[in-house]
Amino acid sequence: MPHTAILTGGTRGLGRAIAMALKAKGYRVAATYLGNDANALSFQAATGIPIFKWDVADFEACQSGTATVVRQLGSIGILINVTSINGHKGQFGQTNYCASKAGITGFTKALALEEARNGITVNCVAPGYCATDMVSTVPTVILQKIVAEIPVQKLGEPADVARAVVFLAAPDAGFITGATLSVNGGQYMS
Repeated sequence: MPHTAILTGGTRGLGRAIAMALKAKGYRVAATYLGNDANALSFQAATGIPIFKWDVADFEACQSGTATVVRQLGSIGILINVTSINGHKGQFGQTNYCASKAGITGFTKALALEEARNGITVNCVAPGYCATDMVSTVPTVILQKIVAEIPVQKLGEPADVARAVVFLAAPDAGFITGATLSVNGGQYMS
């Protein structure tokens, strides 16, 4: 039986691409969202991936929501950690965002140590700047400067990040744990 993957923010941007890539590989996928009902319903209709609405900042909502996912799709075997290039290198004007993303990396490493004896791997993917709705809000002059700092001289695509997640979720990656896989066109190498 294939694992169930749960993706918070799974109906847009990187989450959407990851959800679709995991489904294409045969995983059961649950996509969560909070705000845009019309977009989420459109995503579900287009992909056949079930959607679940709750606020991930609300602990009780997370408990209730994941219980619903388990009832409908079976036990959750994949919960993907996504950090950011800015969690590693920092970014002017983004102190809170960078701190939260750096925290995901620390969380990943600690949980990997705790769960290794149980045969559970814990990894994260650190995307760089990708062509998503979020990045499209960056003013053009700033975005041009960002792209100029990327050695491959272009933004990444959501599918680039999705392929990294699919790789880490696969049984063949079972000896990889506590790792951060950077998908950033060489913009930051740690």
